[in-house]
Amino acid sequence: MFDILLTDCVMLGMVGLLAAVGGQVRKGWLYFGLAIGLGLLAKGPVVFLHLLPTAVLAKFWRADRHAPDKAWWLGLLAAIAVGAALALSWALPAAQAGGQEYGDAILWHQTADRTVGTKIHTRPFFWYLQFLPLLLFPCYSGRVYGRDCARVLPEIKVWRSARSGWFRYS
Repeated sequence: MFDILLTDCVMLGMVGLLAAVGGQVRKGWLYFGLAIGLGLLAKGPVVFLHLLPTAVLAKFWRADRHAPDKAWWLGLLAAIAVGAALALSWALPAAQAGGQEYGDAILWHQTADRTVGTKIHTRPFFWYLQFLPLLLFPCYSGRVYGRDCARVLPEIKVWRSARSGWFRYS
């Protein structure tokens, strides 16, 4: 997640999730759907790797610790539909106006070729272990931005673990 625009979209999605949990359901899911749509336009389906695990694992980070109800799942599906509609409202006309080759490039090859032909993750797994102390620093330092780690950890642990799990196997 090295793209600032993608980071902004993910943060908008997280703000939306927090608003939905906090009782502002329409506003929250609208923000979440907008974040998905803009993230799809900015970087493609990678935005789902950041937003969906956090929404699906809401039981573990919600304050009441209750499993999400039917309204939560319907809101999530509606937000995904809004995001997909937003992205497709640009992508389909652009693909049609650009012709067959351009349509294939933006709808398929842009993402598929990037994931199949990447040389980014060519280092062995143990090479990444040297960064583990840096990643865990907020937790073992005892304080995170002036707040106790015990209060912050449930909020950030789910997002980090889900995100790292996806990247480990991609």
